[in-house]
Amino acid sequence: MGDPNMAAFAKQGVLLENYFGITHPSEPNYVASISGDNFGMDNDNFNSIPQNVSTIVDLLEARGISWGEYQEDMPYTGFEGYAWLNQTTHANDYVRKHNPAVIYQANDSPERLSVIKNFTRFQQDLASNSLPQWAFITPNMTDDAHDSSVTVAGEFLKRWLTPLLKNPNFMKRTLVLITFDENHTYSEPNRVMSILLGDAVPEYMVGTTDDTVYTHYSEIATVTANWNLSKSINLHLHLPKLTSTRHPRPLGRRCQRLQDGCRAYRRPPANLARDHLSQRHRFPQRVIPWYVQQCQRLCWHPNPEHLRQGQQRPYRIAGGCLHLGS
Repeated sequence: MGDPNMAAFAKQGVLLENYFGITHPSEPNYVASISGDNFGMDNDNFNSIPQNVSTIVDLLEARGISWGEYQEDMPYTGFEGYAWLNQTTHANDYVRKHNPAVIYQANDSPERLSVIKNFTRFQQDLASNSLPQWAFITPNMTDDAHDSSVTVAGEFLKRWLTPLLKNPNFMKRTLVLITFDENHTYSEPNRVMSILLGDAVPEYMVGTTDDTVYTHYSEIATVTANWNLSKSINLHLHLPKLTSTRHPRPLGRRCQRLQDGCRAYRRPPANLARDHLSQRHRFPQRVIPWYVQQCQRLCWHPNPEHLRQGQQRPYRIAGGCLHLGS
């Protein structure tokens, strides 16, 4: 890992060395990260996905889980425009293509737009101890390395994230994912650097590397498993056995007993697989959870003994937290 700040964060958490973006360019990756599909999108245009398509937001709200987005340099809460330039240099600051929730028409109600905020509001929510349980955070086009470099992104993370990892208003059984939307070279596998941080990471895993294959769909799988979101709406899913060689192993030991609360892989029935836009509660066809849920508990430890002791699930997950550009 070339950047010293990124390397320092990896030593504080878990480096995911086989984490992959879904496609190219940026926007379809952001779209996929909260809905489980990119709907054939192959551009960074002003896209708007129809009202009848659901996202992780619908699952969170159905379970009463608070959520929000924080977008650096977005001009005001609920902004739905294409971009916002730096008013001094006229360089790119905020861009819609890196704000997944606002791309979905299902999220354009006043209530949902009110929780799509900028970084100023993040600091206010942090100070008042009112951060949501699930948050999607995107730096601006400079701090996310899109128009700069990984070194600039690393310096931003050191400046912005380091104090949060020591802040009791932020660290409440919190899992943070630092990741990029895509790699720079289209001709190579779409591997992106990703790191897990936070006090939800067991101490014995700090400083380790995980070679399991993950994608942006894993974000949805992890959040869904943590709060058992799939039981809150009518989902009819086919769940292949964990022992199938088609599916990479989950982090830690596999579930000893597969029960209704255990989710290792999700896909819709075959007759719904191609009906992306009309299926109200669309779900990813290929998802791999970071931690396997057993008996409706999140398995943070590979030792089943921790499950029998009633290991608590994280209170807050920053799902897709700090998605960086490329």
